[in-house]
Amino acid sequence: MKLIINADDCGYSSVVNRRIEEEIWHHRITSTTVMANMDDFEGAVRLYEKYGKDISFGVHLNMTEGKPLLDSEELLSAGVLKKAAGGGILLNASKFHYRYMPRRIRKEIFRELEAQMVKVMDAGIRISHIDSHHHIHTGTFFLPIVVALAKKYRIRKIRNMRNYMPLSLSRMGRSCWTAYLKCLYPGVVTTDRFTSYEEFLSRAESVSMRKDATLELMCHPGGVFPDEEKLMVERNVTSWPSVKCINYNHL
Repeated sequence: MKLIINADDCGYSSVVNRRIEEEIWHHRITSTTVMANMDDFEGAVRLYEKYGKDISFGVHLNMTEGKPLLDSEELLSAGVLKKAAGGGILLNASKFHYRYMPRRIRKEIFRELEAQMVKVMDAGIRISHIDSHHHIHTGTFFLPIVVALAKKYRIRKIRNMRNYMPLSLSRMGRSCWTAYLKCLYPGVVTTDRFTSYEEFLSRAESVSMRKDATLELMCHPGGVFPDEEKLMVERNVTSWPSVKCINYNHL
C-alpha cells in the first residue's frame, strides 16, 4: 500500500515542533499540517523552510482551541468563541460539529478559517492539503465551508473521514460522507483510507487493502499520546516491506 504518515498540530508549541522535527530526521513521518493560530507558528515556518522539499506541509484548520485570528461579535454571541477566564477570547466550536449554524455564522467561520489559510500562505508555505483540528471539517455544516475555501485557493486535497475498519454500517456511513465531499467538490483528491497510527496497528491483520490503495495515518508527536509515540519507534511502519511511503504532494 501507499502510506502517508501525517503529524498533526505543527505550530502548536515549541515542544510539538521539536518532536515533529525528530520524526522527520528519523523518516517516521512523511507529512505535517500547520496551525496558524497557536504558540509556535514561527517554528512551523522554520520547519517548512528546512524540510519543505522532503515532506508535504498542509494546513490544520482550527476552530476549537487557542485564540482566533479575527474578532467576531457574531461568533462570540453564538458561542463559537468564548471569553477566557483570565481575559481574551478563545475558539470554542467543538459542540457545533454537527449542529446547524445560520448563514451569518457560517460566513464568520469562513472568515476566520480563511485568515488562517492566508497566514500560512503569506509565510511562504505551499499548502499541499487541508485537514482540521479535532476533525471539524467532517462536520455537516463545516464541510461546505472548508470546500469553499479549498476551491477559492485551488487546493484539491482534503483529508478523508476516519474509515479504516472492517465492512460495517459505520464504514458505509463514512463512505457516504466521502461521496458527499466528492459531490461538493468533484475535483477533490483524498486517500482511500484514513485512521490513527495506533488504530492501524491494532487492525493491520484484520483489514485488507488493495496493493495500490492509499492510506493516511495521523500522529501527534509531542502531544498527549505518549503511547502512540512509543509505537512509532517500536513498530515503525515505514520499514514494512508492503509499504511505499509517499506524501500529499505525490497524490
